[in-house]
Amino acid sequence: MSRTHRKKGQIDPSAMTAAELAALLSAAGGRAVTEETIRRHLDSGAPAGPDGRLNLIEYTAWLVQQTSGRGVPNPKRSGLGPREK
Repeated sequence: MSRTHRKKGQIDPSAMTAAELAALLSAAGGRAVTEETIRRHLDSGAPAGPDGRLNLIEYTAWLVQQTSGRGVPNPKRSGLGPREK
């Protein structure tokens, strides 16, 4: 569904803002995911469109690569490691 034809409150999973993605992942995962974490991921190479929007499927695939050891060498820096207390 294109952004121009979305009903209010609907999110396009192929073109999400960092804030929308963080809110969705927080709600679905039972663990708070911040917009800052998503932005760190973007800085670490997470895929995004030219407008900075993220595709949920592409982001998820990237995240799986990172957590399987084929990506970011420092999980704490990327926000993928355990939370610090």
